[in-house]
Amino acid sequence: MTGAFIVKNVTALKYQSFKCSSSVWPPRFAKMRVIFENGRELAYCDPRRIGRIRFRDGDVLLCDPVASLAPDPLINLPKPHEFLRRLCSFSKNIKALLLDQNALVSGVGNWVCDDVLYQARINPQANSSTLDDKQGLSVHAALRSIISKACEANADSDQFPKHWLFHKRWRNKSRKSVGCDSLGNSISVGTVAGRTTFWVPKVQKMGANPQRKKKNNNNNNNNNKKKRKMTTNTTTTTMTKKKKKNRSGGSKTRTRLESFLSGSPSSSSSSSSSSS
Repeated sequence: MTGAFIVKNVTALKYQSFKCSSSVWPPRFAKMRVIFENGRELAYCDPRRIGRIRFRDGDVLLCDPVASLAPDPLINLPKPHEFLRRLCSFSKNIKALLLDQNALVSGVGNWVCDDVLYQARINPQANSSTLDDKQGLSVHAALRSIISKACEANADSDQFPKHWLFHKRWRNKSRKSVGCDSLGNSISVGTVAGRTTFWVPKVQKMGANPQRKKKNNNNNNNNNKKKRKMTTNTTTTTMTKKKKKNRSGGSKTRTRLESFLSGSPSSSSSSSSSSS
């Protein structure tokens, strides 16, 4: 979707070959070429002009946007207990969470997300905070399995397992169903998290622990109440100080007025007399 890197005289990966090829140089849709000291050439091709190239000084891993990315599920997938903790800390659509590159993991695209949730047997519309531990661990296992196999196959879809939903994606999307999975269950197509989504309703279920979401909501409500209470106390204290200040100023004004009415010399007249 965001283009591809092509090395001169090196055959492109199969999933890229329909977009650009190294047989002609510079390749079609090339937006940038890099020539290395050893003579090698690299081209960045982007037919849709969606991708961006940024130049950074120093260690790019410490600079945004790379530094803000969530862990890479292929080389740095969090341990199961840490993954569960992070998963339950969010309260959002599970598909939206997996596609958020700065939240749980990074590098998960649309079709990977659908296959992960299919193999984990979780409805893509389920709220992440309602998943129980078993469902969360299923997501963890499916992430590791699907991404590892896709990379081992060098993204050659012909080598992907036949039961993956991937093989059903590019049929007629205008229909509500695009056939059945490998077990004969009907596949539905719809929009979830703003993306075209494939899932099997008979297999993929909603969160099994709705009480977890309720508990999280109660905790959030309690935190909000504490914040409101602190704000109210601060406002009350400020108003009290202002009232005291106003009362103090009013007492001084009344004292001066009473002194004037009684005929007593004011502080200013006393000062004038003493100076004369």
